[in-house]
Amino acid sequence: MIEEQRGPRKIVRFFGGVEYVSFIKQFVESHEGVRIQNLSSKVNKPALSDMHRKMDRRKANGVDGVGKDEYELHLDENLDGLVGRLKRDTYNPKPTRRTFIPKAEGKVRPLGISCYEDKLVGQYRGIIECGV
Repeated sequence: MIEEQRGPRKIVRFFGGVEYVSFIKQFVESHEGVRIQNLSSKVNKPALSDMHRKMDRRKANGVDGVGKDEYELHLDENLDGLVGRLKRDTYNPKPTRRTFIPKAEGKVRPLGISCYEDKLVGQYRGIIECGV
């Protein structure tokens, strides 16, 4: 984490993959009372790359037909585009396909199938929210 003073405002820059969550947690704890509005602007490529590496390769492909293996073929370009959309706040999740799984006694359980990028961003945001 790098802190610099610009006029009356303190600018904090986060970096790194695995350490990213602990840096955000440390920042929040040390700046109690500071209102944090948007952590999506603090996202970076190493953190998303680390999250991609941790995703399960055996999971089914997303609604767009892309799985971890296909996403990995052009990983740098895909992550650059995703980071850019998250930082510009133009990222929009794709619609989820609803599927029903049969259960015992004739009941069904709903299951939402999303695209790979949505899974990646969802996992990433879940870890950030748990860390804060």
